Amino acid sequence: MISARDFAAMRGEDDVVAQMDAEEALASNEDNKPDVIQELSRRIVPSQDILRYILAGKSTFTIVSVDTKKRFTYKVTKLKKPKPGKKPFHFVGVMTGPDNQLSYTYLGVIDDVGKFHLTQKSRLTSSSTQFRAFDFLYRWLLQEPVLTDKIEFWHSGRCGRCGRILTVPESIANGIGPECIKKM
Repeated sequence: MISARDFAAMRGEDDVVAQMDAEEALASNEDNKPDVIQELSRRIVPSQDILRYILAGKSTFTIVSVDTKKRFTYKVTKLKKPKPGKKPFHFVGVMTGPDNQLSYTYLGVIDDVGKFHLTQKSRLTSSSTQFRAFDFLYRWLLQEPVLTDKIEFWHSGRCGRCGRILTVPESIANGIGPECIKKM
């Protein structure tokens, strides 16, 4: 039987292989706790994978500033029924309270041409740190092939498209479940 690592290597998925090697190294160190290993597997680096995750439909993720250690958790949901001939809008919320499920404040929208901006119903301003952090991340991802080393991107462990818990190693690495990835 072929291992998930060897399968990823055969498919040329170097990022997945590197991540699996890092997980194996952590697992062999008995000082590391299992939750540290699980968190490592939720980090996504290539810009195209991060964008695919963010725009999948039901993504929840955290970005962390390497310099300041500040972090923000966002939820991006896709409008279910876009106007005919238009790309769907994506609504962006940011976690502002203690509840991981309910404490999200509406931040803005990624419109049908792919531009992130505030709307009349936005609860925060363009000068807020939460807005500036998401805006910087989104613009960076559109322009650069790899996420800047100043930001860490962590998905929630759930499929960015359907919201189900991820269990397949390759899916955990990229944030999209095996069935959902076929539909994207």
